[in-house]
This record gives sequence, C-alpha cells and structure tokens, in this order.
Amino acid sequence: MSEQRTPTDSVPEVDEPECEPASEDPEAQKRAQEDAQARADDVLGTGDEDDFSDDDEPDTRAGSARFAAPGGGFAGSEAPILRAVRIGKRNGLTVTSMKRSSGSTGSDHHTSQGRSFAADLSNGSSPTAEMDRVCGRIAKLLGHPEFNGGVLNVQAGSLRFQLLYRTDVGGNHFNHVHIGCRAS
Repeated sequence: MSEQRTPTDSVPEVDEPECEPASEDPEAQKRAQEDAQARADDVLGTGDEDDFSDDDEPDTRAGSARFAAPGGGFAGSEAPILRAVRIGKRNGLTVTSMKRSSGSTGSDHHTSQGRSFAADLSNGSSPTAEMDRVCGRIAKLLGHPEFNGGVLNVQAGSLRFQLLYRTDVGGNHFNHVHIGCRAS
C-alpha cells in the first residue's frame, strides 16, 4: 500500500482556499442532499450502500484500493468522493457542498475544474463525534489511520486526495469534513 499512497504533507497544498459555509436555507440543503444521492446512485449503483464500514473490510489494502479506485466523471475523481459521501451519510452527516460555480476557481469544488470533484460533509457548526469518525474512516482508507485533523494530501495512483478537517487552513474546516480528489 505505501508504494501507492504517499503523503504530501511537508507543505500543504490546499486547493480549497475559501470554503463556503453551509447554506442556512433548508431548500438549498435538501437540493444538495438529493443531488448527492442521485449522483451516487447513478455512478456507484445502489448495491454497495454498506461498503467501507469500519468492520466490513478486514484487508485494509483491498478496502483502500476499492475506495480510491477511479470512476465516474471528472476524469475518474467523482466515484471516490461519492464513496466518501456514503460513509458520511451512514454516520449522520449531510452534504453541504459538492461542485459549485462560486468561490475560488482553483478549488476541487469549482465547476471549471474538469478533473476534480469534492464534497463537504457536516452535521454541526463545530466538530462532532460523527465528523471525527468520518474523517478517521476516510483517512484510514487513504492509508493514514493516525490522521485525525489538519491537512492530509495523499497521492494514490493517478489521483490526489485532500482531506481537510479541524483546521483553518483553506477556510474554516472545523464545521465540516472536506474531501477532494483530483486526477493528474
């Protein structure tokens, strides 16, 4: 696994320079959730709803490889993020943002980035046990079970993953878990 997954954490590369706060509009939140569910069902199918729980993958390397496997749109960066969305939803988090036309054009979220995809997952205005659990599970699947907050950049094959949580780097990431993926 380590030969494929290398942390690039000497100087954090943060493509999320301005994270937008979650919308207070219940209708906007509902639309974001419906869009996330529709994309996940379309790209991943409905048969793997329970994939990537803490105890369903005894072989961590096999689970990690499945999690980071490219697929879907945006040069293959979409499917891994939708897998992370399912992990978040299973742990009580909601999608507060995916692709958007506002904010920095360098962000994995921005619609101008055709080779990247990102999601923000939250269930509160400050860190929660559920956000901690989701961050830890995603970090473990990226080969870094020791990570519990800050900035984590991981190269897995042709994909660069970025996990931001409990940090002000790139904006307030104390109120959500940001997971981005970019194809090289």
